[in-house]
Amino acid sequence: MSWFNNSKKVYPTKMFVNYLSETPPTKGMRFSKSKSIGGSLLSATMGVQGVAIDMIITATPKIIDKGMELLSNTINSLANEKIFSTTVKRNFDVINPAKISLPSKITLVRGDFATKVTQEGELFGDGTKKSRNQAVLLKDTKELQIEIDIVKSKDNRAIYFQPTSYFYCGENSQGDAIDEIVIAFAFITPGTTLLNPQDVKFQNFLHFEALKSNKQYNFTSASGCDNSFQSSWMNAPLSDNVPYTMVVQIQEIRAGNSFAQLLQTVYQENETYIKSGLTEKVNQLDHPKE
Repeated sequence: MSWFNNSKKVYPTKMFVNYLSETPPTKGMRFSKSKSIGGSLLSATMGVQGVAIDMIITATPKIIDKGMELLSNTINSLANEKIFSTTVKRNFDVINPAKISLPSKITLVRGDFATKVTQEGELFGDGTKKSRNQAVLLKDTKELQIEIDIVKSKDNRAIYFQPTSYFYCGENSQGDAIDEIVIAFAFITPGTTLLNPQDVKFQNFLHFEALKSNKQYNFTSASGCDNSFQSSWMNAPLSDNVPYTMVVQIQEIRAGNSFAQLLQTVYQENETYIKSGLTEKVNQLDHPKE
């Protein structure tokens, strides 16, 4: 008897890239509000940050350090048990020491890839002509395809991620219904291990929600990109011109898990404040006389 009778076949997720062009940055770029689940903007926009923090302060026991550890583990378990994570990575070397050596576009694709590129299906590959790192996606097996532009600032000191197209089947490999996807990015230098994903510092996020399953979304038009799902700006991820690995984590959040994810975000952003609040409240308690 298999424990996985109700699971779908797990298909690989691949990353394809277009390398950084030598053309000047796109004109007319402007700052915009981020829909990042990793930024404080989300909590503030939803108007629940203060409420969630007060809930946490009120519910935590007086043994602060142990209480903080227990609380952190509980929140993480609540959120993570309903999150299916996939990590993909690509190595890059310095292309031009005078520029940020990042690809200009990345494409994430999940599905059943053919064993030979001569088989019938949709061709993917690196570069605008898809001439390198070629792979063929077999017909009717695509589960996810997200294309993202990496946009540089004019001073070459910052970047943001702009989704240009989106497709998702609406289920993870376990057959769970998914209504949100979070994509996180990290950049690691030589000598950094990925054996402990919790030690990887993800620096930016894309948050997709309220999008229908099995529907192709295009966020580009003649007038420019729809910036509803773009990330916030981030500083250039590398201070030195060294080879690096781009790590992309795809988090598929099961339907109905938004509150757990929000609690996790609020806690991580305000851990110092929460501990300070707990300490203050404990110090104000009237201790019983001996």
